[in-house]
Amino acid sequence: MKKTLWALISLLLLLAVSGCAVEEPQQTTAPPVEVQTPYEAIARQPQYQGVALTMQASWQRADPEAQVLLQAAAVFEKKTGAQVTILWPGEGAAVPDDDAVVDIFQISAEDFSGMRSDYVLNLTQMAEQADYDAKSHPVLRTQIIGQWGFLGAVAQTPYLGGVYYNADVFAQCAPAELPQSWDDFLKLCQSLYQSGWQPLTLDQQDALLATELHLRRSIGAGEIQRLMGADGHWYDDQPAMAALEQVMHFRQAGFVATGTPAEYPAGQNKMALSNSAMMIGTNQDCADVEATTRTDLNWGVFPYPGSTGSGTWMSADVLVIHRDTAHAQAAFDFVMLLATGEFDQLRADISCGIPADPANASPIAGAMEAMEAAEPEPLGLLGSNQLDVSVKLWSGWYDDVGRYASRLESSK
Repeated sequence: MKKTLWALISLLLLLAVSGCAVEEPQQTTAPPVEVQTPYEAIARQPQYQGVALTMQASWQRADPEAQVLLQAAAVFEKKTGAQVTILWPGEGAAVPDDDAVVDIFQISAEDFSGMRSDYVLNLTQMAEQADYDAKSHPVLRTQIIGQWGFLGAVAQTPYLGGVYYNADVFAQCAPAELPQSWDDFLKLCQSLYQSGWQPLTLDQQDALLATELHLRRSIGAGEIQRLMGADGHWYDDQPAMAALEQVMHFRQAGFVATGTPAEYPAGQNKMALSNSAMMIGTNQDCADVEATTRTDLNWGVFPYPGSTGSGTWMSADVLVIHRDTAHAQAAFDFVMLLATGEFDQLRADISCGIPADPANASPIAGAMEAMEAAEPEPLGLLGSNQLDVSVKLWSGWYDDVGRYASRLESSK
């Protein structure tokens, strides 16, 4: 996942649009955002006077989210008496198997997927007492339980995959209804194209992602697995050929931004620096665009549409409590303070993010609804061997779909 989140100093992008005409964006400097310390009443209010907790963060000290951690720790100490020391990456960082027990670990989505359960405290009973089910997204709980067979973490930072769009552009140039099918998506792109917008921009890795998504929504994950196996042949499968042909025609229609798929981050940055209206990725990519281009966009998201349906994918950074902590309940109360209520809302607001608490609101239009409808969908049926053919597919390298199918076959 692409790193570097939105800084506290946000800069406003003014995109002057008359009707649907496209003009070059201009950047102006806005004053620094003042972050107020929120106050969240902790569900359980035990007194932890003299308790010392240590938390290993995955965010850097300079990240805006780091201020959320520090403010939450200050509020927690004021309310309960427990002192929370936060360890930052590169500053005496610890790992779960160190001799010195760290009570709480903030685990990135990438590291979480490969983490063993050896050092993980089972949070099921405490979560039931705190009514965690009502304060979290079912799809993220399902992913965590599927990882270890029990609730061993609390989701803190969700990442939702889909088609992210400039909501200001859509308000003026797009059909009122978001697309539910590939035909709807084509109509949307035609409307944007006729209004002077390049509908879709892609980084090279996004092209690989888009290829897998399109095939999943057209022929299904099972068929992709079969065709990637020794007994499957892409060039002999008519539904697969038809799906590849859809993408080829999509590019030929002019719906992919000029010069893309491009190396990261040039492709996704066209959302702010050019006249591209949509990109494929996660809310992390939205934050990356704003941070690297020093702009502020009004984002929206919808599931990737295909011939047989649409869907999103998801993951999350999580908070894990060490199995050997001497202060399990205090650690859990602090974790809940971070992942619910006002601190969760603050994190989402300053990072172009999605709340872990469904009672909160996302600055991204449609994100909370998409999260509730999402299902755990591990991607990766196509890998690095298929990157080149995916880039060529979305860049219109060949005018014969059979050559794309042959390249996929030879890439297995």
